[in-house]
Amino acid sequence: FGMDMRMFLSATPWPIAVAEAELGLHTLGPPAPDLQPAPDEWMARFGSLPLMSQPGLSWLYNTGASIAGIALSRIGGKSLGELLDERLFAPIGMEDTAFFTHDAARLADGYRAEGGTFVTEDHASGGRWSHKPKLEDGAAGLISTVDDVLAFGRMMARGGTPVLSRDSVAEMSSDQLSSDAKESVGPLILESATWGLCQSIKTSGVGLGSYGWTGGLGTSYLVDPAHDMVVIVLTQRYFDSPRLPQAHKGLQEAAYSALA
Repeated sequence: FGMDMRMFLSATPWPIAVAEAELGLHTLGPPAPDLQPAPDEWMARFGSLPLMSQPGLSWLYNTGASIAGIALSRIGGKSLGELLDERLFAPIGMEDTAFFTHDAARLADGYRAEGGTFVTEDHASGGRWSHKPKLEDGAAGLISTVDDVLAFGRMMARGGTPVLSRDSVAEMSSDQLSSDAKESVGPLILESATWGLCQSIKTSGVGLGSYGWTGGLGTSYLVDPAHDMVVIVLTQRYFDSPRLPQAHKGLQEAAYSALA
């Protein structure tokens, strides 16, 4: 179950997308931490929906990570935010990463293009990330800083120390798609790339073997262990399409040009 890019290009709404929207799950679209129900209620509603595909036959975005986050919280007996802070953020020095902040002055307004201009999609003050959400979503919703994202990227580049095993990092950064699933990917995974565990992996060209992901609200990060390099771009402009915007591509290309 999850996002299939064809559902956004269809002339008529997909019935499964209509049913998901009526349940208020907000897993087939942009993050909506201010609208999602609490974890147990979210799972109860989600459980009323059918699968969109048999496991392994297609690749569908987003929802699997939401379910994994709820499962982690239940297994750990704590909120997902508490678990992430204990097991990941604190050990590697990610001091400013969480599902919300009380210091909204540190947030930035988010913008999207519309009719040749920009409109405010989310206000920093009183916006979606200025208060604690009912559901801490494993698929989306963390706010962070460039220093914290760099700390995460460096942890991955050095093989996971001190929070992950090298085997775990190897699995996360290697191809996890079956041949059947690759036929269903569509335009979401970036050019010349495949999918590992919650991140894309470059399969050809400059940066072969590098991995990372791009967030539709305007961010990207790229880890290249072979060159001991992490490239981070944080903007306030929402993406106009599934493709990486030129500003992000240009900065990544400049980083590789500097290496050359």
